[in-house]
Amino acid sequence: MAAAFDDVTGFVVGRLREPAFTGELTVRFVAPVPVDRALVLRARLESREHRKLLTTAETTAAGTVVARCRAIYITAAPSVFAGAPDPSGGKVGAAHGPADRALAEAVRRDPDPSRSGPGVASCVRPPCSTRRKC
Repeated sequence: MAAAFDDVTGFVVGRLREPAFTGELTVRFVAPVPVDRALVLRARLESREHRKLLTTAETTAAGTVVARCRAIYITAAPSVFAGAPDPSGGKVGAAHGPADRALAEAVRRDPDPSRSGPGVASCVRPPCSTRRKC
C-alpha cells in the first residue's frame, strides 16, 4: 500500500511541474486490504507551506475505506535531481503549455478535498489475480 500511495500522491505533486521528493509518508490501515478485488486510490493536494506540499490519499475496496495516507513532499531545485532532465526548462512552477499551466495553477489554488477536479487524482488497481506480480 505504501508504494501505491507514494505513486498516486506523487502523481498529484507531479502535476505542479516542480521537482519534489517524498519527505514523509504515513499509512494508516483502517480495515483489512483485500487482494481479490479492485482497489480505488484517490489522492489530493491539501496545502502548501513554502517548499512543503501536504497530500492525503485513501484506498477503498467495494466502497469501503481500507487505508489512508498522509504524505509530505519537499520541492527542490532541478539540480538536486542529478542527471534527470528538467521538464520545466529551469523555471520553478513552469509548465509546458497553456493547459498544463492552467492545471498546475488550479491545483495550487483549489486543493479542496470535497470536490473532484485538478487537485484530485484517482487510480484503480485491479485485483491481485489479474496482475503478474503482487
